[in-house]
Amino acid sequence: MAEQVTQQHFQCCYQNWMAQHASRARLAKHDGPSFLLPTWGTTIENSLLWIGGCKPSLIIQLVYTLCGSQLDAHFAEFLDGVRHGNMGYISTSQLKNIDDLRAKTVEDEDKLNSRVENLQAYNTSPLCNP
Repeated sequence: MAEQVTQQHFQCCYQNWMAQHASRARLAKHDGPSFLLPTWGTTIENSLLWIGGCKPSLIIQLVYTLCGSQLDAHFAEFLDGVRHGNMGYISTSQLKNIDDLRAKTVEDEDKLNSRVENLQAYNTSPLCNP
């Protein structure tokens, strides 16, 4: 009996997860950043995403990757002067702005990581938990 209830709960959780995944996949086509870093998540969901590496700097890294891969894919055309208007042709000033944003984002992430480490150290201290 208990195993059957557990199986039903699992099926319910799995179906909810699949529905959320399908919704997020649709969202990704229209709003990529929200797919990676959803604003509607609970504190624990956002924390788990953060621990899993879904941080704002990840989005910037994806921009760098897209710029490089699109430029590589059309490099011969680029040398011939053909422009497609995709991310492979971001201007130097745009790339500098992205790099400045990345530096500030990484700095802020490092500060937040430091605060989290301090909280973890405090919460695991024997004096904190008599």
